[in-house]
Amino acid sequence: MKKQDMREAMPETAAFIDKMRAAFGVESINESIKGGMRGQGAFWAKENGQEVGSRQPVPKSIVGWDKFGRSFTFDVPAGATHDDVQVMFAAEQKKANDLAMQRRGLPID
Repeated sequence: MKKQDMREAMPETAAFIDKMRAAFGVESINESIKGGMRGQGAFWAKENGQEVGSRQPVPKSIVGWDKFGRSFTFDVPAGATHDDVQVMFAAEQKKANDLAMQRRGLPID
């Protein structure tokens, strides 16, 4: 995908990259993007059905925080995809939030 094509197909990603370049330097961000394009997991983006770069491997465990700042962890089963992890994280975070609300005697959302 040409640079201009990417900016048109993925405008939010392009804007984010521009902000990162301004904050951390063009060379540093460009190296991360190139690493992602080489399959190193240094950069990955998905927008409007387009994907560029390469995702990092699916982690074996996840740490998250409930709405009160308390941490929770869960193990990711072998074979899970990144999409699976997103669904699992949302479910685990909901459980952690509900438990925190219950312990405080507050109504559960």
